[in-house]
Amino acid sequence: MALFGLKKNKDGKDKQPPVKPNGQLKSESPKIENKVAKPASETKSKSGLKNPLAYKNLIHPLITEKSNILSSFNQYVFAVNKHATKSSVKAAIKEVYGVNPLKIRIINNLGKQVRTGKNTTGYLKNWKKAIVVVPAGTKIDVYES
Repeated sequence: MALFGLKKNKDGKDKQPPVKPNGQLKSESPKIENKVAKPASETKSKSGLKNPLAYKNLIHPLITEKSNILSSFNQYVFAVNKHATKSSVKAAIKEVYGVNPLKIRIINNLGKQVRTGKNTTGYLKNWKKAIVVVPAGTKIDVYES
């Protein structure tokens, strides 16, 4: 009966395993409590942001003549990660600049064909840009950030 934790006495009778006063067997290990980790949205990184991955979605603001004209209409242009979605860009803008965007448009740009040397041609990388529309009366300081 050693399989079930019972041992036989010298006289052949089964002996009960030793029991602690609280009812636990001595051979049982104490129970370990599971600690629940905080979700990533509640923890802050060293930079002070809740989501440090926000900077991976926003690469940099695009400062061109057209984007300066769009900024007068509360629209800002950013180069974003190739795998970024509208919802991830919205969360990144809200996290980094503290502005809740109204609308986001995403444009895929194909890499241009380039020539290096007489007979060698290639392509630049494909990239993605996002046009972010913010509510009237709010601004994003792209020159300072």
